[in-house]
Amino acid sequence: MNMLRLLLMLVVCLFQINVLAQDQAIGLMRKLKNTHTAQLIGYDYKVYLKNTTGRIEDSLGGRFYKVQDDYIDSNETSICIKASGYYAKLDLQERSALIFSVAALESKLGGKLDYKPVMLDISDSIILKYGKTSVQRLANGDDRIRVMFRDLPITSITADIDPRSSEIMAMQIVTEEKDKYGDASGYSRLFIMRNFTYNFNRRLVSTERFFTTSQDKVTLANKYAKYKLNTITN
Repeated sequence: MNMLRLLLMLVVCLFQINVLAQDQAIGLMRKLKNTHTAQLIGYDYKVYLKNTTGRIEDSLGGRFYKVQDDYIDSNETSICIKASGYYAKLDLQERSALIFSVAALESKLGGKLDYKPVMLDISDSIILKYGKTSVQRLANGDDRIRVMFRDLPITSITADIDPRSSEIMAMQIVTEEKDKYGDASGYSRLFIMRNFTYNFNRRLVSTERFFTTSQDKVTLANKYAKYKLNTITN
């Protein structure tokens, strides 16, 4: 189950709220924007694929760290990292590695590539038209905001926020799966993000943990030395 693209979409849940600032839910969603534009952010995640009966058919869990526009996503099946001008994906099951210089690939393709975490921009008008918001104070003092959507691929977003720091403590998103015709398939994905951190060693997002480069030649770290290497730079 290839979750990378969807997970990157969840890295920065960007809510741009310009009206109804007096509404408590709208105000809290503005705090989500401030939190997710932080230079450093990390969290554990778990993704579940549910069928039409609600039964879990597949799952994937891992850890995500972001340092400015660079990131590392590690889970049970793969490690993806974008840092120091390189992009790498290590397939832990196939024991293979795809590594390339972003600039080199852009030169070959004759255009710019965007490997930044994708921002999910939900405007105030979309929320007002398709969403229903609610807020509750939890026993631990955090504020829980929930937005239920209709007629959108995202069916709900729930976030627990520390009102003192405005930092997200936990987050949950439910999306509806579409079939090849764009119709509802009956399947859904549940994304759960916990253990948010905003202070960690930046070296966690370092390509040197996985490979080194010399004159555009890529060499895998000892731990991955036997992996099949695919690169456009070697």
